[in-house]
Amino acid sequence: MRAFVWYWPMVLAGVGTAMYLLSPLKPDVFGINGLFHGLSQVLIVLPGFYIAALAAVASLSNSGLDEDLGSDAPSVTMEIRDKSVPVTLTRRKFLLLAIAYVSVLSLLLLVTGVVLAYGFDPNTMAAIFPMIVLLGLNTLTLAVFLYFFASLISTTVHIVYFLAEGAHLPV
Repeated sequence: MRAFVWYWPMVLAGVGTAMYLLSPLKPDVFGINGLFHGLSQVLIVLPGFYIAALAAVASLSNSGLDEDLGSDAPSVTMEIRDKSVPVTLTRRKFLLLAIAYVSVLSLLLLVTGVVLAYGFDPNTMAAIFPMIVLLGLNTLTLAVFLYFFASLISTTVHIVYFLAEGAHLPV
């Protein structure tokens, strides 16, 4: 799972940022015609979808989902009555945590994307900042946003794989 949460998003964000830096005509990053506006349009449907998936997994009556994931089962440390207790994940708990992660991440990316798309005018920013500072600001903002967007996509792919392949296999 670590590769899906950390490494693949870094690679994808690096490739996306490199494509931006190497393009001869730099597209707008901010503003209504910018990249954040386009990504926000994609993100607008995801939070509702993820929250519906969260409710579906939480209420699904399948006893196989409540079994441990086996000998290699991941565990998390939970605070229960002011004590840190390690809890081995069941299939349901794993799915709920993963879907909750992408639900919150998609909401945060949506709000961030809308603020970056509508809150900053590229023409005003070009008048305020020198070109090299503006290029650095665009590149850094785009790299961070693409990292979290790629994390959202790669975790979603992992969840879909787990649901399609792993949820119905015996422990």
